[in-house]
Amino acid sequence: MKRTRASVLELFKERGRGAEIGVFAGNFTKRILRQVNPTKLYLIDPWVNFDDPGLEKSWYGKESKYDMELMYQDLTEQFSRRVANGQVEFLRGKTVDMMHHIEDQSLDFVYVDGDHRYDAVKIDIEMAYQKVKPGGHIAVDDHVLGYWWEDGVVRAVNEFVGRYPRDISIVACDENQVVLQRHTTDIANGLTDDAPDFEDIETVAEALMPQEPQIAANTALPEEKPQGLVSRMSSLFGRSSTAEV
Repeated sequence: MKRTRASVLELFKERGRGAEIGVFAGNFTKRILRQVNPTKLYLIDPWVNFDDPGLEKSWYGKESKYDMELMYQDLTEQFSRRVANGQVEFLRGKTVDMMHHIEDQSLDFVYVDGDHRYDAVKIDIEMAYQKVKPGGHIAVDDHVLGYWWEDGVVRAVNEFVGRYPRDISIVACDENQVVLQRHTTDIANGLTDDAPDFEDIETVAEALMPQEPQIAANTALPEEKPQGLVSRMSSLFGRSSTAEV
């Protein structure tokens, strides 16, 4: 397990409630279960090979060597005991279609590693924000430039932080991982005038991405990765970053 991802789990509340957006083969899911041992973990992913030109270089495109249906069947078998005892719940589908199953402000953490394109990441983070408690964490993977998703993750994260400057703080920048924390102050104090109305999750989704599919996957990166914008800014201002081991 790469150090950057392992360090994220140190910030998640042990025995808390959480969600993973973009599960893919479930490798990081197993690490969450072992290290954080949440009382509830929602696994959100369509597990579909999409016929979408924008995803042809991803692991979940139509021509991918990975069969998403077989992967899903394997995961449900692996986690069958945890599903039976209520610790794990599969929500198979797009984030926009699955999040209504989760109560607002009920989660201690959300790990976002779904479709890395800008519009999709934007929806994932906004909906994670709706579901996370004040004081909870939203971690985002692959906050880097230079891959098939271009500036999708970087732009969505940076815009989100700028959108809620009084309600969201960056609490960790570890290479390609960014961890945000929702403030414990009154939620209304942190919302800007143009913030979406979170009382209607479908309205939020329509405003952000009316037509784009939301595909989830855990995207692997080469060993040498360019830094994300937040991470580079952190270095410029002297903030340390945990090294990979």
